[in-house]
Amino acid sequence: MSRTLPPGWYPDPDAPHLERWWDGTAWTDHRRAPEGPGPPRPAGGASGRAKAVALTTSGVVLVAAIVSGAYALARGDGDDVVADTAPTVATPPPSTAARPRPAWTTNSTASACRCPTAGSRRSPSPATTS
Repeated sequence: MSRTLPPGWYPDPDAPHLERWWDGTAWTDHRRAPEGPGPPRPAGGASGRAKAVALTTSGVVLVAAIVSGAYALARGDGDDVVADTAPTVATPPPSTAARPRPAWTTNSTASACRCPTAGSRRSPSPATTS
């Protein structure tokens, strides 16, 4: 039983480094160098619209993840609360009414300095004597 090959390029039986055209019944005189393996062709590649939808969906998911993470970090989860182990005692601020004011201080920032030296607007220094 003989088997018939379909027409196409096959290794040349007389020159194995070349390909020869088989027309389905006989070899022709057409020869060529064998083609190297080319890049694989995608089987039914995705359309441009499908790629755009996939990229848009990926972008939305990424943005949602970033926003959710930022919200969770800003809100906190309560782990950073430290329990007080001892009661705190509130102390009143120190009173300023009991302290005497020096003679050279002023009651108002707009008034002149009451310095021991008449007419001087500078505050006296301890080393200044007349």
